[in-house]
Amino acid sequence: MPVDETEKVICDDIAVQALRGDVEETWIMCGHTKDYREFTLQATAPDGQVYEVTEDMSIWHCFRQLRKELGEENIRFLCNGSRVNFYPRTHYGKVGYLLPPRKPSHFKSLFSKGTYPFVGTFEPAPLEEIVTVAEQDAYAQRYFDS
Repeated sequence: MPVDETEKVICDDIAVQALRGDVEETWIMCGHTKDYREFTLQATAPDGQVYEVTEDMSIWHCFRQLRKELGEENIRFLCNGSRVNFYPRTHYGKVGYLLPPRKPSHFKSLFSKGTYPFVGTFEPAPLEEIVTVAEQDAYAQRYFDS
């Protein structure tokens, strides 16, 4: 997946289930970076078409942009990164937290001492917890404002 040997692989050939309308498909995700400042995510559809997104934040931010673009084609990815309560943990965006229903009174405790285990961005998630990027943003805004 990397273009040359100076690129670092963040995620490589990860199979992710998706729904295109009502049809389940398997997509392949690959992510890389050269300098940890700019990230690229390539998503390969079952028909071989490759979608590529580059962002300066993380693989998760690339994935969000991909979801926005493909959401217009009624494609939804059935993975943690699409869950309403997913919040990225690292700069790379390869893992994150599933935010608990209520924010702890001391916010730092949310992310300390292993209180909430990491989950992989591209690990499977149930359809009923999958939302659009706009719905995910609204949830995070309400959560962190509470």
